[in-house]
Amino acid sequence: TAPPLPLIVYGASSSLGCFAIKLARTSNIHPIIAIAGSSTDYLQTLLNPSKGDTVIDYRHGPQAMKAAVKEALGSLEAYHAFDAISANGTWVPLTQIVSPTKSQISVVSGANAYNEAEIPEGVKIKYVYVGTAHYGAYLPTMPKQPADMEAVESAKEFAYVFFRYISRMLARGEFEGHPYTVVPGGLGGVERGLNMLKAGQAKGTKFIYRIAETESVK
Repeated sequence: TAPPLPLIVYGASSSLGCFAIKLARTSNIHPIIAIAGSSTDYLQTLLNPSKGDTVIDYRHGPQAMKAAVKEALGSLEAYHAFDAISANGTWVPLTQIVSPTKSQISVVSGANAYNEAEIPEGVKIKYVYVGTAHYGAYLPTMPKQPADMEAVESAKEFAYVFFRYISRMLARGEFEGHPYTVVPGGLGGVERGLNMLKAGQAKGTKFIYRIAETESVK
C-alpha cells in the first residue's frame, strides 16, 4: 500500500481542478483535499472518502478554510498544492497551509509575480503553463521566469509522451473527460450557450456545439 501523499487542489470543481484530481487519483495520490464552492456534485464522484479525500468550502473565508484543511490533514503534512484558479491572490493562503519547508504550489496564470511577503520562504511557486508543451519556454513577458530552463525546454518531450498515454487510458476506459451538454442548433446555438453561461448554468459542465447541425451548413 502506498503511503499517504496529500494533495490540496484549490478550485477543485472547475474543469481544470477536476482533471487534476483525475490524474492524481490515477496515480493513487491520496488524500485529496478538494477546495471548492457550491458546484460539487460531479467533484464528489471523483473523491474517495475511505482514503481521506474530502471537500472544503472556501466561501467561509481564508482563515476558516485553512483551519478546515489542517483538520482534514490530521497528523499529515501537505507538500503539494495546485491552484486551478490563480487569481486575486488565491495562492497566498495555500502557501500558508502546506508545510513551510520544501513545499510547492503549482499555479496556472503567468500574469502574476507570486512574490507576496506573506508567502513562506520555504514554499516554491511554479507555473503550470501549457505553452511550454508547444514552445519549451515561457513567454518573455511573464513576470516570473523559470529557474531551471532545461526542465522547461524538455516539456515538449514530456507532452509528447503524456498525451499519448492519456489517449491510451481514454481508449481503455481508464480515464474520462468532463461532463458536457450539447447545445442544439450548431453554431446557431452559440448565443443561447452564452446566455446560459451568463445565467450561471454552466457549472459542472461544458457546452458542445455540433457544427453539422448549423442551419446554413449543408
